[in-house]
Amino acid sequence: MKSYLILKNFLLNTGLDTDDLDLIKGEVRIISDHFSQGEKLQNQSCKQEGLVLVYKILTETYELNSENVKRASEALAKRGTIIGRNQKELLKKYYDYQREEALREFIDSLKNGYIDNKLDRTEIENIVKEYFQDQSEQARACFLKNWYHAKNANDKKKLGDYLFGIYSKLLNSYELRNISLKEIFTFNEKFLSKELSASSYETFKEYCMSSPAVGSMTALAKEFGEKYLALLKSEYQAKSELNALPDVMNRKYLDNNLEDYELIFDRGRDICLFPTEDFGLVHLNISQQLFDGFAGPNAFYSYLMDYIQNIYRVLDNYRVFSIKVENIYHENRNLKWDLYSKLSFFCEKFLKVKEEGFFYNPWEICADMLLCYDISLTEEEVDLLKCYYKGRISVEDLHDCLRNKGIGLDELATILEKSKYVFYGFTFTDCIVFHKNESFANPGLEFIENHTELLLVFYKYRLDSRKIPCPVCGGLKISGNSFPEIGVRSWECKNLICPERSKSNRGKRYSQKSNLMQWASHDNSEENCISKEIVKKWRKDIVKLDDDQELYKMLIKYFTFPGEKALFVNTGSEPLLAAEETGRTVQVLSPFLVLNAQSGRVYTSNVPVENINEILYEAYFDHGEYISNFKIKKKPPLDEKKQKILSGLLKDKTNLKLIHGDCFQVMANMQDEIITCAVTSPPYYNAREYSQWPNLYLYLKDMYNIIREAFRVLKKGGVFLFNIGDITDNENTVVKSTMGIKRIPLGAYIIYLFQDAGFELLDNLIWDKGEPQSNRQKNDGRFTPHYQRPLNAYEHMFIFKKPGADLILRDNYLDLLGDWYKNIILFSPVIKINYKGENKVGHTAPFPDQIPGFVANVFTKNSTDIVLDPFSGTLTSALAAAERGVVGLGIEIDSGYVKLSRDNAHARHMPLVTLEI
Repeated sequence: MKSYLILKNFLLNTGLDTDDLDLIKGEVRIISDHFSQGEKLQNQSCKQEGLVLVYKILTETYELNSENVKRASEALAKRGTIIGRNQKELLKKYYDYQREEALREFIDSLKNGYIDNKLDRTEIENIVKEYFQDQSEQARACFLKNWYHAKNANDKKKLGDYLFGIYSKLLNSYELRNISLKEIFTFNEKFLSKELSASSYETFKEYCMSSPAVGSMTALAKEFGEKYLALLKSEYQAKSELNALPDVMNRKYLDNNLEDYELIFDRGRDICLFPTEDFGLVHLNISQQLFDGFAGPNAFYSYLMDYIQNIYRVLDNYRVFSIKVENIYHENRNLKWDLYSKLSFFCEKFLKVKEEGFFYNPWEICADMLLCYDISLTEEEVDLLKCYYKGRISVEDLHDCLRNKGIGLDELATILEKSKYVFYGFTFTDCIVFHKNESFANPGLEFIENHTELLLVFYKYRLDSRKIPCPVCGGLKISGNSFPEIGVRSWECKNLICPERSKSNRGKRYSQKSNLMQWASHDNSEENCISKEIVKKWRKDIVKLDDDQELYKMLIKYFTFPGEKALFVNTGSEPLLAAEETGRTVQVLSPFLVLNAQSGRVYTSNVPVENINEILYEAYFDHGEYISNFKIKKKPPLDEKKQKILSGLLKDKTNLKLIHGDCFQVMANMQDEIITCAVTSPPYYNAREYSQWPNLYLYLKDMYNIIREAFRVLKKGGVFLFNIGDITDNENTVVKSTMGIKRIPLGAYIIYLFQDAGFELLDNLIWDKGEPQSNRQKNDGRFTPHYQRPLNAYEHMFIFKKPGADLILRDNYLDLLGDWYKNIILFSPVIKINYKGENKVGHTAPFPDQIPGFVANVFTKNSTDIVLDPFSGTLTSALAAAERGVVGLGIEIDSGYVKLSRDNAHARHMPLVTLEI
């Protein structure tokens, strides 16, 4: 084969022993038997051409042009053209191989209207070529260094990997430059027969063997992979029809007429009629009109929870489920943020699964859960837990070993059994706040204008361990590599003919999710690409929304591929207009269609379906197992001596007070209803070095008990402003590796905990932080579906009230509102790093003065009123209160922050009373 001869010539040219080619002769023979031999190296010109290509391959392998790509990117940026990772990859391909088509593709990507660029083609080309360097000598040196190192170590495997890595890339340039679907199929035939059902295998074989398509391996691998995935999907849908899947994925009702209609009247639960995993996007609209059709919140929530479970079935895997939450009123309450809370973690945690995957270590989770009951295990005792879960010891034996822990046999057995299960569902991605021009009612806080609606975004990641072909070569000789995200399986290609091998001969690593996204990223059609105007509009997670057509168009463009179907639930027919502009198929399922639809356009099914289970809400939120993992009450540590000391401190006339101690223990020893109002920014779960918990359950348990004590000590009619953000971290309730890192809706949990403790949620004031320093919104220069991520620009400022009396308000509070007259407030975070790179405030997450200042100005009445911050930090809240003429009380556990608090009080000439508890 020509590639083999080129490789042999390269070894001769570099003075290496060609006998080392015996290390790969087995692999070469397999490929030679399947593919044509190709021409021989007939003259010196051909030999030189092959040698040059080897050095280009090595240049790519050792990433020798990385610095040139960086310099060219910086030069383009100075001229106003900012490129992403996608463009950098094209630029590197041009530098590595000097292929003009790569340069043309790079320039086209800058001229197609999706990237801000004012340079013409010639200017771009001149800048790019200015930074080109021939790296052949450096490539040769790198190869020889690695080669001799492996040779001296007699590492034959590594030597073979080096040779085959070059050989596989040569193959793609010569023998495999133009291949057919038939060749890809026959090379993978023995694997295909194992992965597909008999009927799917025959269908796939006929498709590939009869296809006239001939082209590059990568182009045909895409067609091969898409057809293969379509067959896997058909097999899964067929099992769903036969009720052969887990119950949540089985289709129990059938109405084949649905596919003929765009508009379908919803009789209440007609989502059950749709095929399994048939939609690339499902959007659910929640409105006052929808709510008014139910007897009350519990019945309404049960309906939504039932719908969410059915949407999980009809939504295709690795696709998006979105929920728009409008302002919904019931008994002088706005349910908008309550819906955000309940839906956010129900969507994520409605599936209880006995997890038996190799990645799940129940003994680790169980050891953490025992901490909820103040039971700490040694390493040896954790090993005993492992023995129990491996079936080596009984629960009775384990209990005997843990007898000194003070836990009963039945209680231990319950915890052990619970830890065998995990909770799955959709994966929370974003809560986008719509800033509307319209002002909505704001019960309880009428003096603050309400301008917000919400969009919740979730992904569906149903773990599917069926093998999928490599996106580069179509190979199914693959191994399971890892789990980049919970529910997403990744693979590593072991196919001999795959051209994307690393310098150590590692194969291409990929997942079905990444394949779909990357295939689409090479489609520059207008249907597929997203305009920079849309990206700019949705760049941050606070969006000024003028009309719902903007929303519908964004959802379709951002979260579906051309040719996919989208389902819009509880809307009017408006999404059909957005579909016409985007080249997708849209269906609308709604009880509101008959009011405006033209005659004959709306279909109503006559297939009977069961009614909704109306106790779903109570079963999950009042008695559910997931909630029980963190709603655990701690016994207050009462101490008469501490109670007396605290009583004296609170009666002291000094306006600025600080207690050094644990806020739960301190508040537990305060008398009832002594605090007028509270404000805090608590430690965000595992976001800082001072706020670390073994798992999310333990964090929520601590917050729950602190909130309960805060409720007791707060006066009726008093408020608690709780500032928190939704963060990205690992819940540590399934795995402790990076696989578990995700967006955690902390705000949703906090609302639930406050409400369970007895508080009323009045509103969520959105702290718009302007332009936070974050890279989360970057799309790597890919203006195609599923690459767009809005920048996180806000945090929550929940205002909770203790019921039983009118809201406590200062007499002239309206004069003191300032910018706080609406529920989106723009102000910058505290700038903590000075020009020297030093933290000038001594705290990694300092609290802005504006927040406690607002609380002290508005929600106090008399000079003796106490403003409490249970997580005082550097005393910001207490200082803000004292400077506004009321009592500021901070509780801080960290001695370092207590010292900083004293320094801050001294610097502002404020007398401070400090108490150690």
